[in-house]
Amino acid sequence: MTLYIGREASKLWKRIYAEAITEINLLVENWKYLLAGLFLQVGN
Repeated sequence: MTLYIGREASKLWKRIYAEAITEINLLVENWKYLLAGLFLQVGN
């Protein structure tokens, strides 16, 4: 039973890692738009 739980935990961490990498890549691509949006909101 513990082996199964360990394997599932490993899969979960791999999935979390993959999601985090995807989010970071999107942030790197779109940081200019986010910054512009932040300036426009603060300016109002």
